[in-house]
Amino acid sequence: MQNRAETGLKLTLVRMLFSKKKKSLFGNYSRILLLGLNSWLSLSEVALSQSLDLKWAAFQEEARAIVRPLQVPGGVMGLMVGDSLVALSAWGWANIARQIPMRPDHLFPIASISKTFAAVRALQLVAEGKLSLQTPARQYLPGYGLPDTVRIHHLFHQTSEGKPGHFLLMAPDLDG
Repeated sequence: MQNRAETGLKLTLVRMLFSKKKKSLFGNYSRILLLGLNSWLSLSEVALSQSLDLKWAAFQEEARAIVRPLQVPGGVMGLMVGDSLVALSAWGWANIARQIPMRPDHLFPIASISKTFAAVRALQLVAEGKLSLQTPARQYLPGYGLPDTVRIHHLFHQTSEGKPGHFLLMAPDLDG
């Protein structure tokens, strides 16, 4: 158990981008490799401030070594201490063909992976007693024309009987 002088340091490789031109190891449809490389380190606050740069540099190199065999052309990673983003870096290419370098603020099309984030948060709200999976979805999505028979749980099971792509909003080309 950690005492108050210790801080949990979570290093997370938040996102990686596959090139549009290069076939990924996961098939033609994959462009994103989302890695959750979590390393929990317990450090005193003094040690944290003194060694953060060193540990961040070492983590970046380790993360790049892990993805190098996957031929990921570029990526962005961040370091969070508690709820604060304390470091952010980018490397490689956002678009190889156009020679557009990756930037720390690069936007990634994460597509259906956002369903996972929404489901986890919704289930947290269920656990807190703030949401029921039996609630009609239109209570939270007014204006979408959903019938009362479509419940929150239908959205997670993808059985809401909507038209495929009907609610899909696409951003313009995110590669620049």
